[in-house]
Amino acid sequence: MAFLFRVLLVLLLAGVASGFTGIRLRGGKHGHEGRVEVEHNGEWKAVCDHGWDKKAAQVVCRMLGFPDMLRYTKG
Repeated sequence: MAFLFRVLLVLLLAGVASGFTGIRLRGGKHGHEGRVEVEHNGEWKAVCDHGWDKKAAQVVCRMLGFPDMLRYTKG
């Protein structure tokens, strides 16, 4: 839990300087759902859900411009 939160925080703070340029949701029925992907050096990759919890979901939702998360799932 804390590890994923720290990783997302580092990505947010590091910004483009480290190659991280974006975060998005893909594969959902609507624009507000789906798997979390991050772009690093021009390549999009899914975020692993080990340690995924409510706090991590809230961070990602806020990074995507949503006020909060409604629910999250693992796997």
